[in-house]
Amino acid sequence: LALLPDMFTTGVKQIDEWGILPENVCICSNHTHSGAPVLSNPEIECYEDATYKDVFLRLCADSIILAYKRLDDATAKFGSCDVEGIAFNRTFILNDGTYVTHGRFRTDVKEQLGGVDTELGVLVFERDGKPIGAITCYGCHQCCMGPIKGYSGDYSSIMSKKLKEYYGQDFVNVFIIGCCGDVNHHN
Repeated sequence: LALLPDMFTTGVKQIDEWGILPENVCICSNHTHSGAPVLSNPEIECYEDATYKDVFLRLCADSIILAYKRLDDATAKFGSCDVEGIAFNRTFILNDGTYVTHGRFRTDVKEQLGGVDTELGVLVFERDGKPIGAITCYGCHQCCMGPIKGYSGDYSSIMSKKLKEYYGQDFVNVFIIGCCGDVNHHN
């Protein structure tokens, strides 16, 4: 959310030139443990990556303009399925009644606090019977890189890459993270 003022400072001029009203722009923010720092916090030795931030905000504006230029009629279809075995609830109740996060390998676990939502929702857009894009939603933390240093779009970027390989490079996937406050991936 801290990026929004910068987004509209950096990109609104470009967007205005196309006559796109800011209230007609939808911004979807995601969550990852391997994204670039956009704010500085010296207490945890985290410093803003100004170059990344500048490029990111310009690409956001460019993507809005590109979407506007490619605007065309499409048919929308919705479907969903259950995806089992990918995620687990990371909160556990210990034998002494206390709660702990990331207690999966502890020996004093009484039970897991709850389950996970296994639904993968997909809104597919088609033109002339061919899929051209999708909005996908799944609830699982994007933190798959572990201790590896670097930036990553995490599993949602891999999903988008695989969809492009299957449907063509012009296919656009917008990933919306579902409820995942206590949900992590198994592997």
